[in-house]
Amino acid sequence: MINSISDPIFVKNRQHQWILVNNAFCNFVGQSREELIGKSDHDLFAQAEADVFWEKDELVFTTGITAENEEFFTDSYGATHLILTRKDLFKDELGDHFLVGTIRDLTQQKQMEAELAEKVSLAAFHVEINTAITQDLTIQPILKRCTDALVKHVNAAFARIWTLNPLENVLELQASSGMYTHINGPHSRVPVGMFKIGLIAQERQPHLTNKVIGDPRVSNQEWAKQEGMVAFAGYPLILDGNLIGVIAMFARHTLTQSTLDALQLAANDISLGIKRIQAERALKESENKYRHLVETSQNMIWSVDTHGCWTFVNVAVKNIYGYEPAEMIGRTAVPYTERPYIIYGDIYCKR
Repeated sequence: MINSISDPIFVKNRQHQWILVNNAFCNFVGQSREELIGKSDHDLFAQAEADVFWEKDELVFTTGITAENEEFFTDSYGATHLILTRKDLFKDELGDHFLVGTIRDLTQQKQMEAELAEKVSLAAFHVEINTAITQDLTIQPILKRCTDALVKHVNAAFARIWTLNPLENVLELQASSGMYTHINGPHSRVPVGMFKIGLIAQERQPHLTNKVIGDPRVSNQEWAKQEGMVAFAGYPLILDGNLIGVIAMFARHTLTQSTLDALQLAANDISLGIKRIQAERALKESENKYRHLVETSQNMIWSVDTHGCWTFVNVAVKNIYGYEPAEMIGRTAVPYTERPYIIYGDIYCKR
C-alpha cells in the first residue's frame, strides 16, 4: 500500500536510520531500497544538508512534536529541490520510537510562482517606463523615473542612464538610482570607447553577464565581491542607427532571459523618449531664437490672414505707425502696405 502513494515516504529508527521507504522515496533520492535501508542521511547526503536533516529529526524525537519544514535537498543527480517535509513521532507496543516522514517536492510549484511574479513585475516595469517617457518633464527627471523603475521592478542593485554629447563624444550621466544616486561622481562623464560603459557605446552591442566575478570588463572585482554582485546588463541606446546613450545596471541575482528581453525593450523605449525630449528642446530653442529676432527687430514684421487682416505685428509697428501691436490686430493691411513695403508670402517687412 505504501508504494501506491505518489509522495515520498520514509520511516527512521531512533538511530536516524531508514528502516522503511516507498518507491517514490527511492525515485526521489535516486537510490535503490537496498542502498537506503540501514543508512542515515550522513551516509548519502552532503554534510551541511545531512546536519540539518539530523537536527530537525532529533527535535521531533526528543519533543514528540510534529514538524513541518521547508528544506533544500540535493539528489544523487546533483539537482537541488525545495521540499516540504512533515515528520511525526510514533511509538510501537514495545515502546520503541520511530519517525515517519512525508515529502512534498515544492520545486516546480515555487518555480511557477517565481515565473508568475516575474511576469507581473516586468509588466509593471514596462508600464512605468512608458509612463515616464511620455511625461512633460526635462530629461533628467524622466530618466530618473526610468532608473527608479529598474530598481523597483527588476531589483537592480543600482541602475544608470547616460546620454551622448556628440560634440565631445562623451557619455554624460543623467540619472542614477539604487545604491548610488549621485550623478556628479567619477562616472559622470565617460568617453566613448573607455571602460565598460564607453565600450558598449563604441561597439553598439549589449554587454550581459550573470558572472560578474571574473568578467574582464568589470574592472573593480574587489568591489563586486564585497557587494555580492552577480549580474550586469548594459545596453546601447540607439535610434535610427544613431547612438543616443547607454543604460546599465548591476544586480545581486541572476537575470533571466525574460528580464533581459524586457530590458532590451525598455532600452528601445527610452531611446525614443530621449529623442522626443531632445527634438522638443531643439524646437523650443529655435522658437525662442525666432521670437527674440522678431521682437527685437527694428523692421516691422507682420502676418495676415486670407482676408488681408493682420494676425500678428511686432513691436516695431509702434515706431512706424504709432500704434501698439494689439491695436493693429484685425485691421486690414492694405492701407499700410503701399510702397516702400515688400511682401513675402503672408509675412510683411518694411524695407
